[in-house]
Amino acid sequence: QGPIGWTPLQAANAYATMARSGAIRDATVIMNDDRSSLRERSGDMNLDPQAVTLALEGLRDSIEKPYGTGNHITYEDGHTEPIVTAQGVIAWAKTGTAQAPGKRFDTNGDGMPDTDVNGLDHAWFVGLVGSAAERRPRYAIAVVLEYGGSGGRVAGPVANQIILALQDLGYLPRPDAAPSGGKGAAR
Repeated sequence: QGPIGWTPLQAANAYATMARSGAIRDATVIMNDDRSSLRERSGDMNLDPQAVTLALEGLRDSIEKPYGTGNHITYEDGHTEPIVTAQGVIAWAKTGTAQAPGKRFDTNGDGMPDTDVNGLDHAWFVGLVGSAAERRPRYAIAVVLEYGGSGGRVAGPVANQIILALQDLGYLPRPDAAPSGGKGAAR
């Protein structure tokens, strides 16, 4: 497949831009609450609203429909388990399994790589999540696990834990809580 041309942060920002119908706001990492060097780029890609709606429907189907790669994990014994288990939220996402080059590992502990391993893929999950009551995206999530394997099977459950943490921290409503409007707008 070749080199990946974007970072997880760029992937999340692209999804957020789509969720905002093309309104561009650069993603920003703030460390230690220092906003002194904060620079924001803004603009508008003027995305066709119908195209955005169709793209979001496809991403929603990936999570909601049984054939979607973000819907469930199927185990060897045939039983399935949903990937997104958080209640009271709606997710729009795509999983991906990207071919990766072989990797050398030190398997005998001498500090020198001695074993070539091929066939390990990078696991991706990129998506949007919001309150089920509002039915609109509020947060973008990107998970990449290098050499992790299947996007749905490996990166999907990590994304689910992020969604559960967003609920726990009050950014998304908990299923047992009254609607509060959340802490922020679409990011």
